[in-house]
Amino acid sequence: MNNQYRLELRFGDDILQEGFTAVPNILRNHYTDLGMNDGQFCLVVHLLTHQWTKEPAFPRLRNLPMSVTLDTRREYLRGMRNAGLMFTHRLYKNGHLDRQEYHLDSLWWNLRRLVKFKETWRRPKPRMRAIDDGFEIALPEWVWARICRKFYHDVPSIWQERAAEHAREIIAAQKRGEPISKAQRWAVVGSTIQEEEQAQAEELEELVTLGTIPVYV
Repeated sequence: MNNQYRLELRFGDDILQEGFTAVPNILRNHYTDLGMNDGQFCLVVHLLTHQWTKEPAFPRLRNLPMSVTLDTRREYLRGMRNAGLMFTHRLYKNGHLDRQEYHLDSLWWNLRRLVKFKETWRRPKPRMRAIDDGFEIALPEWVWARICRKFYHDVPSIWQERAAEHAREIIAAQKRGEPISKAQRWAVVGSTIQEEEQAQAEELEELVTLGTIPVYV
């Protein structure tokens, strides 16, 4: 029995010979509310074309089949770094840069938060973005931890400063005898990839069960 939803029936085998890219609808539906522009959205789609597993994509920016210049692509990347929605990690081989990984953890984290936020948010004006009306980009603890241990490269100074302040707040809370999570402790004393992955799983589980997202003003 033929399945009417099969990709082959929708597009044809000849079209699918070059493959296809999975783009979560949560990104398509909400990227503008995070402050992303169409060019940044297009860049993320191209990166997703190169992400075949849960590991981050690592294509060369210059090789992406985009019509805009390399400088414009770098501008898109810089804007997402500044917004806290994407960070990058360099891998070296024999002392030379081998490739650059594009980490989208913060983007997916904030899209999840945004959906929760919009459950109770009412857009006050047509086309107004949530980020302009109370929603604030936040980083999960495992990303704070990686910033603290300098895992990412070219992290904007604003996020380095916020990571340092975040660590100071955790230390102060610890000194006051207040309970802190494992992920918060790792952000201060250092962490391993395995510990950060565990923190990621715990935070994602907590976010799924979270009823509402606080508004920061």
